[in-house]
Amino acid sequence: MFQLLTILFAVLFAAAVARLLLLRRELKGITGTIRRIHRGKTNERVTVTTQNRQIGELANAVNDLYADIYRERGEHARAMDEIRQSMANISHDLRTPLTSIIGYVKLLRGGGNTPEQDARYLEVVYSKATSLHGLINSLFVLARLEAGAYRFELDRIDAGEILSEELAGFYQVFSEQGSEPGLSLSEAPLFIIGDAGALSRVFQNLMNNMIKHGTGDIRIGSRLADGKVIFEFRNRAEGLAEGDASKLFQRFFTADRMRTGESTGLGLSIVKEFVEQMGGTIGAELAEGMLTFTLTFRSDGYRK
Repeated sequence: MFQLLTILFAVLFAAAVARLLLLRRELKGITGTIRRIHRGKTNERVTVTTQNRQIGELANAVNDLYADIYRERGEHARAMDEIRQSMANISHDLRTPLTSIIGYVKLLRGGGNTPEQDARYLEVVYSKATSLHGLINSLFVLARLEAGAYRFELDRIDAGEILSEELAGFYQVFSEQGSEPGLSLSEAPLFIIGDAGALSRVFQNLMNNMIKHGTGDIRIGSRLADGKVIFEFRNRAEGLAEGDASKLFQRFFTADRMRTGESTGLGLSIVKEFVEQMGGTIGAELAEGMLTFTLTFRSDGYRK
């Protein structure tokens, strides 16, 4: 009997030692994998061969942790690429008008110009300085929006009335271009909770975008559907590629940058920030040469 117990004890001891050695090997393997991942040398996952539940849970927890780290690394890399591109674009867009201003100021300082030449040079300097001021102001507004520092005065407003007011202000510009828009506007008030000044700027930027980049066939509409207030701004955009529509809200993106040498694609980025921070959504779609911006807000109901 004693001999049998001795043998049983020896077997159990050997099994315990084997299990301990296996666990040590698994832990050593996990440690090595974690160190390689931490050094950024690999994207491998922790694997185990033991059936020990606690070791398996440890491996799964580590894999979940590093899955988050891999994702954050990718997001960080994309963010850094965007920052570098934005800095390059900012540099370009600041340098371009400044170079023109300096060049024409030198011409003015050089003397020997006719009064007509001086007037023309001054007009160019004023135009470029105005453009530079607008860009700097847009950068300031966008920075405040993205930092959550822009103060919104939210109230119940008639978004349809605000659109009508902005359309009246743009009527002369549309007429001079021979591109008077086709209108399909809701006759009923379109109440939303928003900031009247911010919404005015949204409509202004969208119509400026139509005037600057559109190629005709302008249509503007508003309606109430399923408890939503919907605005649509459509224009023909022959120079826009199929994949460009999804990029239009990116900072400094313009489809004709290579042709014109200009970007200043901040207007639509500001539009997107304004709309979303007022609880709305905005999207862009290109179909058969027609670019459509669709804005959607939750209706605050109709009250007389």
